Amino acid sequence: MELTMIIEEGENGWYVGQIQEYPAAISQGKSIEELKENLIDALKLLLEIERERLEKDYAQRKVIKQMPRHSEIGNFLCKKICKQLDIPMPTKF
Repeated sequence: MELTMIIEEGENGWYVGQIQEYPAAISQGKSIEELKENLIDALKLLLEIERERLEKDYAQRKVIKQMPRHSEIGNFLCKKICKQLDIPMPTKF
């Protein structure tokens, strides 16, 4: 899985960007490096909000089996995302 950052030069020398695969992850920065850091933060926040929403949605359902957060698939995807964004793997999910 590759993530694509769409970067544009905005007004007053600021850069604005979005992660193409996660359109709600939008941010800005005074430099491309700052924008990259801000987009990573935006993606983390977006994923956290989505996780909380799903937990709330499933709280009232009878779940037959729940996979642990550290499943092989989860770790594999997390490693790919972290590598693509050039950020360290989280120690806790």
